[in-house]
Amino acid sequence: MGDSKTDKRNDQVFRPPRTRTIRSLNDLYVLAGLSSQALLEMQKRVAENDDGDDVEFEAPAANGESTIVTRDVDQLSKLLHIASARGVYEQLLVTGVAVTEDYLQGALRTIFKWLPEKLNLSVDGKQAEKNVGLGLIIKSATVDEILDTVIQKQLLAVFYGPPERYFDYVEAVLSIKIEQELRASFAEIKATRDMIVHNSGIANELYISKAGTAARGSVGERLKIDTRYFKDAIHTMKRLTHSVYLKTMQKFGDHVPKRKRK
Repeated sequence: MGDSKTDKRNDQVFRPPRTRTIRSLNDLYVLAGLSSQALLEMQKRVAENDDGDDVEFEAPAANGESTIVTRDVDQLSKLLHIASARGVYEQLLVTGVAVTEDYLQGALRTIFKWLPEKLNLSVDGKQAEKNVGLGLIIKSATVDEILDTVIQKQLLAVFYGPPERYFDYVEAVLSIKIEQELRASFAEIKATRDMIVHNSGIANELYISKAGTAARGSVGERLKIDTRYFKDAIHTMKRLTHSVYLKTMQKFGDHVPKRKRK
């Protein structure tokens, strides 16, 4: 990978979060494969042991108590099939996006603490709020507590926006450039995640807008989320994480932070 990143003074600042993120993404991929296979095996056992009786399950009721729900063999088999073919990948994709964005936020948080003047950079096309409320000052014991709160508010504002825009922000704060292909691929993954959470996995106008040229379907179509797509998505998220790590190390690997504020 070229020059050794371990030679830089801040390697232990940037490497562990990168390693944890890559490991978490690998764990999600392993878990997806194991879960899908286990669900398929369960589906097979359900079909083989069909005695004609409905299967009972205890479930929480709306009033907070427990209730019994039943599923016949056909219903249960269909449920298991959908979960193994799609449901597992949907839910773990949501987690994968969260893990990746948490890594990006962590990198930004580090640089904000080293260079708080970067908080003046605009968010979502608007200049960042520079004033700190009196209430925050009163309830904070130290300047660092105030800074932590301001950073968190800034990150929330950034990551609620569309990926293309927050990538611009990440690049500006970290003083790096992320490959356009990675930006586009992750934007589509993030848009797919939003459809899973908010629209039952069905593409709408918002998906088309967020996914851009990488959009995989038209409005009203159910987005395909299977083992192949999940594998490609994990690959993209790992590449993005590693790319940001390498570029951030190149820029800030030898940075000497100012003395910690009290």
